[in-house]
Amino acid sequence: MRRVLLVLIFALGVTSLLSADEWSKTYSVNGKPDLRVATSDASIRVSTWDRNTIEARVTTEGYKIGEDGL
Repeated sequence: MRRVLLVLIFALGVTSLLSADEWSKTYSVNGKPDLRVATSDASIRVSTWDRNTIEARVTTEGYKIGEDGL
């Protein structure tokens, strides 16, 4: 029974990794940029750096990005 449970947990973990998707884009900015981020059910992390760019990266688990997805 324990072995079956471990195999099931492993299979679910692999499945979620296989269905992950990622999108990213870098925006050049001049002057003082104003960044606004909104979500209804996501985890957001904002980090600062000393470059004149804003990098946006979206990583999904279980959802596709693009047509018929996010």
